[in-house]
Amino acid sequence: MPEDTAAFRGEDESAGEASPALDLIASGFLFALGLFFAALSLALPVPGGLVSAPGLLPFVVSASLAVMAIVLGLSAWRRRVFVAPLQVEIDSEIARRIAAAGAVAVYLAALQTLSLEGFVAILGRQIPIGGFEPATIVFLTALLRLFWTDRLAAVVTVSVGWTLCLSFAFRGLFGVPLPG
Repeated sequence: MPEDTAAFRGEDESAGEASPALDLIASGFLFALGLFFAALSLALPVPGGLVSAPGLLPFVVSASLAVMAIVLGLSAWRRRVFVAPLQVEIDSEIARRIAAAGAVAVYLAALQTLSLEGFVAILGRQIPIGGFEPATIVFLTALLRLFWTDRLAAVVTVSVGWTLCLSFAFRGLFGVPLPG
């Protein structure tokens, strides 16, 4: 009678182990999930003592999930392999466009969050200054530095002048409030 050499090798015997990076990500997610549900189970009311607590079984299951996630993470940490980082060359035009997109995002966030109002005396007149002016000066300085010239004095002069002209036109002439 031939010897039975069949052994369970998993659902896909050619799959192999997951990469350590994927296992680390999965372990972090599972650990957070276990802690989240453990915290939720502890928040359930305990009507008649610890033995009758409705959150006892969910807590045990969640805690065991967190422990298994730690074991998976430690296993992945031991299997990690250090490889040289990829040398990616980014075209300078693409880098400038990415920097401009980042500057726009920061500018919009600044206009949404800055809430200041003050007055500056210029030629004996009180000029209102809000969050729009400093955010726009910094934003225009960054954009002009990226796409126009490296001369900081010229960039700042144009940024300040243009921002003050916009501020005067909208607040002074049209009576339109500016963001910030």
